[in-house]
Amino acid sequence: MFSLNLSAQFTKNLEARNWWINNVNWDGKTHWSNYLTQSPAYMGPNAIPVPIISKGLIDTQTTLIASLQTHFSQGDNTQNPLLYLNYAENSQKISLFAYLYPVEHFVMSNEVRDERRLSDAYYVPKGWSSGDLYFGASVQILKNKQKLPDIAFRMATKTASGGGKGATRNTDAPAYFFDVSLGKKWYFFAESPTPNMAVFAMLGFYVWETNALSLPQNDAFLFGIGTDIDLGNWVVHSDFSGYLGYKNNGDKPIVYRFGIDKPFEKGHYLLKYQTGIHDFPYQSFEAGIALYLKGKK
Repeated sequence: MFSLNLSAQFTKNLEARNWWINNVNWDGKTHWSNYLTQSPAYMGPNAIPVPIISKGLIDTQTTLIASLQTHFSQGDNTQNPLLYLNYAENSQKISLFAYLYPVEHFVMSNEVRDERRLSDAYYVPKGWSSGDLYFGASVQILKNKQKLPDIAFRMATKTASGGGKGATRNTDAPAYFFDVSLGKKWYFFAESPTPNMAVFAMLGFYVWETNALSLPQNDAFLFGIGTDIDLGNWVVHSDFSGYLGYKNNGDKPIVYRFGIDKPFEKGHYLLKYQTGIHDFPYQSFEAGIALYLKGKK
């Protein structure tokens, strides 16, 4: 029985190896990782995500956010928690932030395996993977000028902390982005005593390391435009954002986001929806809570 089990396992491994060799047309020497395409169209939803849009204002509230996300696509379904911490300086001119995808659970189909050219040594149809840590800072440049928009600058770095590269869950490589955002508030409801609508736009630069033997860095133009509407008991968000890489290998993700916040005394509940428009094959839902630890919103 033991001998038969070994023989069956050997045959299974040999078939998987032959499948991968044929799928990538292996040259007999190139490392398996060089056959992966490290772009958002061919990775998990948290590998190279589109950054959340900036709005011309830094977050002047020290805030802790905990949420759950679920991502659906044809052949790759993923669930993960998200933790976000923003620290607001007393001067309210700068804020520091960090966010983390601690772990994700995924289920992939064989069709996705073939499309992403996953190695036989690392492919599993379902499993768990650790996520990436991001950290950065935002700086307020202009605020509350009568004829000028609010202007803020943001910069962030992604560490190479995520696992599961062999299953295309993360890139196991650093990245960074920076952007300048502009926003302007006005009265959407004339009877309101305070401005209750904001329009904002973002322009920036996004860079991530890939596994390419030549030109291993992908540089992208980062952009976004959106609105916030404050209905008193609810705040409604809507935006289009994305980035445009230069390699044309699925590196031009564009997404639409819609969200609702329900404020309470020391925070707000949040509910978000995101759908990929181009080079991002996922629909995502998020639900969570934000707690205000100190400072002014």
